[in-house]
Amino acid sequence: MSIWIEIYVGFKGKRPPHSLSLRVGPVASGAVVLEDTATVELIQSQNRKTIGVEMEAYGVLSAVFYLGQTDTRAIVLKSVCDFADPAKGDEWQAYAAYTSAQYLDRLLINKIFVK
Repeated sequence: MSIWIEIYVGFKGKRPPHSLSLRVGPVASGAVVLEDTATVELIQSQNRKTIGVEMEAYGVLSAVFYLGQTDTRAIVLKSVCDFADPAKGDEWQAYAAYTSAQYLDRLLINKIFVK
């Protein structure tokens, strides 16, 4: 069984009708919640490879920066739970949190971050 199927079937709540997949790429992060597709398109026009827009990582990385922790390394691992549009809601937040946590667990178990 693939890691994606294992994580998908392991969630006991409502699951979306599509399977999981991994996307790696640049993500824009800022201090505001977006519900405006025009703003998302403007951000993507600055870097056509941008795969997402979010705000939580901005808070964490800003705190590290303002504390002067210049040697701190970070990885942002997120699951999509909305598309920054007017239809934005909370329906998939629990599922997204679960899938992100499960994937991170697999990375740690397999010692992906060990030098």
